[in-house]
Order: sequence, then structure tokens, then C-alpha cells
Amino acid sequence: ELDRLNELEHLLEHFEQVEGELASIRDGLTRAHRLTMLGTMASIIAHEVNNLLTPVISYAQLALQNPEDHALAQKALQRVVDNARKATSISESMLSFVRDGRVASAAGDAPLAGCVEQALQCLGGKGALNRDHIRLTLDLPQVSVAMPALHLQQVVMNLVLNARKAMKQQGGGVLTIRGRAHGGRVYLAVADTGPGVPHAIRD
Repeated sequence: ELDRLNELEHLLEHFEQVEGELASIRDGLTRAHRLTMLGTMASIIAHEVNNLLTPVISYAQLALQNPEDHALAQKALQRVVDNARKATSISESMLSFVRDGRVASAAGDAPLAGCVEQALQCLGGKGALNRDHIRLTLDLPQVSVAMPALHLQQVVMNLVLNARKAMKQQGGGVLTIRGRAHGGRVYLAVADTGPGVPHAIRD
């Protein structure tokens, strides 16, 4: 009987050790996935910021070459202000995503439409999709979900990144994000017109 108890204790200790190792692996995979996502986001945002800066530089150079043209100088300054605001908005969204990721709580109240918009903004906004020849359709109710906003944003970003990658391979398409509230639940559907999962591995 004593031998059995000792054996059970050893088994329990072993299971606890395995549980700890699995938790550590799970945390590592989560961090790795987050870093991969941030790398993809950084690449997209660098491209978007470059698109915002290029016309600013062109207008500024033109204004410097024509110092007597006050209308051109005014237009150049307005372009600087407008594009700087857009770049600031994109960078603030990404910084918010990174900062919030460090303190994400287990509870929260996430506005569905706001989280989707924030996720899209982190990826360069609707303009980035347009440049990839992807048309965006949004149909979202003003409802909240009982979960941390950051977690919902992460889900949306993953789906949008996957959809974008699939549709870029075929030269563009349509991305549709729809939500609805029914029976005390909130449903979110993200659909794209990409090639889909190959039939051979669909199961």
C-alpha cells in the first residue's frame, strides 16, 4: 500500500513538472507568434510611412525651388501637416498595440467596431489595402464583447493579414468584415476572395 502511495506521489510530481513545461512552451510560442506579427506589421507600416513621406518631400522640394509661389508653399505645408497626422496615427496605433500587449488582462469590455478599426489602423489603414487592390467592406454593429480589446484586435489582425497575403498572390480581391449581435452573443465573420485552402489539405 505504501509503495502505491509513493508511486502515485511520483506520478503527480511528474504530471506537475510536465504541466509546467507545457505552460512554458505555450508562453514561448505566444511570444514568438507576437514577434512574427509585429515583424509583418513593421514591414507594412514602413511601406505606408514611405508612401506618406514621398509626396511630402516632393512638394517641399518644389516649394523650395519656387520661393515666390506662396500658393505652392501653402499647399506643401498642408500636405506636410495632413500626411504627418496620418503617419502619427499609424505609429500611435502600433505603439498602443505593443504597450497593451505587455499588460493585457484576462477581462475587459471590447467595442467590436472600434477594435476592428484599430486593428486595420495598425496595419496601415484602408489605404494600405487599396494599394494592394483589396476592397474593404465593413458592416459592424455598435456592440461590445466581454474580453480584452487587445485580444480581439489580435484575432482580427491575424485574419486580415492572412486574407491580405492570400489575395495579394492573385492581384487583389474583396475583404469583408461583418458582425452581428444575436441571443446575447456577438458574431464576427471575416471573409476574403482569395484562393482558399487547397482541396488536398482542406480536411
